[in-house]
Amino acid sequence: MIKNIIFYFLTALIMLIFKIDSSYSSPTIHKAIENTRDFSEPHFSVPPFEVKNAIVNNKIVETANLDFEFKAFPIGKLSMVSQSGIPTTCTASIINTQDGNIGLTAGRCLIDSNFQDYENMTFSPGFDNGTDGVLGEFPVIGYVLPKEYKESRNKLFNWGLLKFDNRSLNSSQPLQYFTGALGYDFEVVNSTNTTVQGYPNGGQFPNCMNIGYELCTWEGVSTLIPGNFTTIPIYVGDDGGYGAPYMTNFNGGLGTLYSNCGNYDGVNTLGPIYNGIEFQALLDEIMAPTFMH
Repeated sequence: MIKNIIFYFLTALIMLIFKIDSSYSSPTIHKAIENTRDFSEPHFSVPPFEVKNAIVNNKIVETANLDFEFKAFPIGKLSMVSQSGIPTTCTASIINTQDGNIGLTAGRCLIDSNFQDYENMTFSPGFDNGTDGVLGEFPVIGYVLPKEYKESRNKLFNWGLLKFDNRSLNSSQPLQYFTGALGYDFEVVNSTNTTVQGYPNGGQFPNCMNIGYELCTWEGVSTLIPGNFTTIPIYVGDDGGYGAPYMTNFNGGLGTLYSNCGNYDGVNTLGPIYNGIEFQALLDEIMAPTFMH
């Protein structure tokens, strides 16, 4: 009888110990997995935004009601004038946001080498062969830049966000409903299959006049280099092509942007790798109802 009691007692004790170890091991493993993640920057991507509205015979029509596919055109020509009166151009892209009127370009397209604002800045989505896109031009009503570029033109932060005035559409819908919008991603890896579209002036885009009037395309593989840059092995010209998006999964005019043409090092065009936290902070700033440039 005593032996049975001791046997049952030892059995219960072993089961209790096993149960405690088992219940303890699960959260320990779980925490180890969670702690391997880097939470210093957002780990998310925003998908492209498909065209919702089109202008057909001077009327706004929902693309869902059309019997043909309406191609997106979120990439466009950015035109501006320096405070000394010299006109110049860049490339800008509409990105998918809740606001719907937000674009991205290179920082060098927003302030000049003297840290001065450009004037009379306008954006023409779908510009090609010297002609504005079907929607015409839209004034830029403000921009935001990373502090590092605004104060020292640090090429590691050569990017910025713009806000467009869409009132000429005479629609309650934002610009991206008519043009579509690029998605964006903060995960940048080496040897990424990439499409770049822009308006190179004096650049090296293939099958392109490279005179700043034509929407030109480069396709190839980007490469990461020391210094926190991703690069493509061509020159995009003195202006025009700067700000052109580096995109993955490009199809039907849409893709996911992960960098932009920023500087040339004599061999490659450098694209900055965005800081996700800073990107989101600037996006919140430019989309705020109280935003003023």
